[in-house]
Amino acid sequence: MPAFTAARTVLDVPKGQTPAAEGTLGQTPLVHLYVYLLDKSLTGTMVLTPPAGLTVGLFVQDGGPTRAQLRDGVLAEDRATLERALVDLCLLPVDTRYGFYPREDFFAATGSTPIRIEPLATIMAAARACGASTFASSTLRKVAKAPAIKLASNAAPERFRLSPEERALVERLRKQALSLTDLITTSGVPEQIVRGVIYALTITRHLDFGIPARPPVGIDVLPRAAASSAGSSSNTGGITGVPASWTPMRVGAAATVAADAAVPRMRLYSEPEMVEAPPSSKVPASHRAAEPVSSDKRRADLEAKLAKSTSENHFEVLGIHENAAVLEIRDAYFGMARMFHPDKLADMPDLKPRAQAAFARITAAYNELSDDKRRAAYLAKLKAAAEKPGALPEPSNAEEQAAVSRAVNAAFEAQKAEVYLKKNELTTAEAHALLAVKADPDQPAYAALLVWIQAQMRPVPTLEEGKPSHVYDDLITSLDQILKKEPDFERALYYRGILLQRSGQADRAFKDFSRALELNPRNIEAAREVRLYNLRHKTEDNTQANRGGGLLGKLFKR
Repeated sequence: MPAFTAARTVLDVPKGQTPAAEGTLGQTPLVHLYVYLLDKSLTGTMVLTPPAGLTVGLFVQDGGPTRAQLRDGVLAEDRATLERALVDLCLLPVDTRYGFYPREDFFAATGSTPIRIEPLATIMAAARACGASTFASSTLRKVAKAPAIKLASNAAPERFRLSPEERALVERLRKQALSLTDLITTSGVPEQIVRGVIYALTITRHLDFGIPARPPVGIDVLPRAAASSAGSSSNTGGITGVPASWTPMRVGAAATVAADAAVPRMRLYSEPEMVEAPPSSKVPASHRAAEPVSSDKRRADLEAKLAKSTSENHFEVLGIHENAAVLEIRDAYFGMARMFHPDKLADMPDLKPRAQAAFARITAAYNELSDDKRRAAYLAKLKAAAEKPGALPEPSNAEEQAAVSRAVNAAFEAQKAEVYLKKNELTTAEAHALLAVKADPDQPAYAALLVWIQAQMRPVPTLEEGKPSHVYDDLITSLDQILKKEPDFERALYYRGILLQRSGQADRAFKDFSRALELNPRNIEAAREVRLYNLRHKTEDNTQANRGGGLLGKLFKR
């Protein structure tokens, strides 16, 4: 049994226990595992073993976490701490190993009472914390390729416990289908917030991409929790980022077994309250939601802040100190947004133009300070400016606007390139793809598109038996470079597979097709190539076996 101390839970896996599924958080982020557990309504213990430090874990019942430890081993004893622990665990190193033990409760001996939380709200909080991760970026790059996204008709965004700004984004997606680029550039909300919301809604299937999809994750938590002991869910598909190794292991079968007697059966979930995100106690009082004040006093406060904001640095604009944590920065931003967002000033139209400019500075400050690298660079500028009296760091808003403009132009050129590619007007398509790459050279999708267009401009080589073709060598090298930076870029893998296949390198091509299919089981083209490869090799194996059988028959007849 696990050993326990007063302050920390030392989680030991009993001897003889083996996990039904295991891997590393570098292969599958913990937030994706949360989605999988909820989607499959699993019951059991997830054990997390970092390369250094304590082994920690969490217990889920019917897919919803009810117990968890912080990274320092402290067991959560209330709802707020449990939610914080579940986000905290998502920040473990990528080489942390996970193991899931279905139907096992390694926390039972603590005697702690299971805590009810809303799983989707926890997933949203974890997605916010992991919005800059490699997996989040990879997911969002795929979302960015969709011409338009909207909220799924059967989505339940109220269960994510969204902030006012996040709810505004979701309501916009409920009413109108938009591309991710359009949503980022026109919402007036910092990009980090948009990315966090879209990441969470994507991995939980609460977005509609215009193709058939299974129901959103978590919308049937109440009825499913009540019926989980009667039978397993019929939902057998996967989710973004779920390890393929889980399916053959039949981890989903854990949902067919009732929880151990050590964990009392109960209604785990209730409908979440629609509440504002509580302001941090460290956020200046002037930035928190205040009691209603008179219009005159509100105007005076706004004008005073507007007068100062033009000469303030990013920290002063948000009213925070230079060592503020990310959550403090976020809370401060939301508080300032409630004051200065132009939509909040319907009764003061004369202040709207100045408030709009102030809101742009507030947003720029948040974007700069919520990114660790950009914040460090900005602090260096402040330090340099302090050594030169009268000097202030150049505002980055103009640079950011220019960068946004370049990104939008690049996306526009890439869309043109794809249109002309479909029309087989390859010269025009190549010209637009070149413009897209020039405008945004760090976007792998544009570089891969250019390579693919250039490949179509070359005749397919006639292969001599046993001799590979070198017609596409330079283009394959370009795709190698793209995939070196983005190894899970599905479209580039498929393109390279096709070019390798045309070059007579079928085995290498098969590996690329297989990986592309693993990343996206709906990739019909990759699935077809994998199927054809397997059929060809099965036929070859059968032919060789038949020949071998005939020879043996002749030998035995002699």
